Amino acid sequence: MARGLPSTACLARFCQKLNRLKPLEESSMETSLRRCLSTLDLTLLGVGGMVGSGLYVLTGTVAKDMAGPAVLLSFLVAAVA
Repeated sequence: MARGLPSTACLARFCQKLNRLKPLEESSMETSLRRCLSTLDLTLLGVGGMVGSGLYVLTGTVAKDMAGPAVLLSFLVAAVA
């Protein structure tokens, strides 16, 4: 094995640590809500958050270039609209 590279056993332990689950007490699990978000749902939620933040940045850039000193007024008009 080359010097400085982790061994296969070390990598296997690291992967097991990434996939471990924390056991929960039964009392904390008593709720009327269901856990129904899948991996696809969580992925799409993350993508939607990134697209949404990009739209805020784009709005600020356009407001700076087009509105000039009236940026606050343009945001107020956009909020009312």
